[in-house]
Amino acid sequence: MIIQKETTATYLDETPHSYVQSYITMSYPNKLAMKSAKRKEIIIAAAAKIIVEDGINTLTHRKVAEAANVPLGSTTQYFASIDALKLAALHYLVNDIDAQIQEYATMLAKSQDIAKDLSNILSAYLSNTKNVRVEATFQMSDLGNPELQAITRHWHDSLVDTLAARIGHASAESISLFIDGVIFQTATLGVAPNKALLASSIAKLLEVRE
Repeated sequence: MIIQKETTATYLDETPHSYVQSYITMSYPNKLAMKSAKRKEIIIAAAAKIIVEDGINTLTHRKVAEAANVPLGSTTQYFASIDALKLAALHYLVNDIDAQIQEYATMLAKSQDIAKDLSNILSAYLSNTKNVRVEATFQMSDLGNPELQAITRHWHDSLVDTLAARIGHASAESISLFIDGVIFQTATLGVAPNKALLASSIAKLLEVRE
């Protein structure tokens, strides 16, 4: 489960994400190369925005070029195939996954009511249409694609490991499966379960033993 932070909405910000900026500075010491790397980041950000708002199957080089306000040739220069651009955009959407998982770990370490706290997080997540759309995009896109499957596996393993440290592996796996199902159902039906139902369901799954 990925929570898209407010900063994610600024897909076409002039300034690349901090980790990208550091990489650009170290790898491209001259200004021309840095400008090129920054343009590539803007193209990726535009593709990510399109995926979230319109769906991954609507992505084209032309559409991305228009959204990024760059020549069409720039998108094909950096990404010869649309699949390569899709993959870069999907990676962009999950660049802060480890930081988010760490936030969960911190919350769980202090939690006095895990079912309530997890249901609050999940309910807030489900109320954000972009969150649900991104998650559903990944769930559908990784079928048969080893690279996308690796991203999804990273989400799953990180979340399960974080939960397991507090509630045990069996409950952690059960809750992770529950979360995936709830997100996909919400994306499909357009309506999220209420918070009370989420909390009671999670409470039952906390009883699962090895």
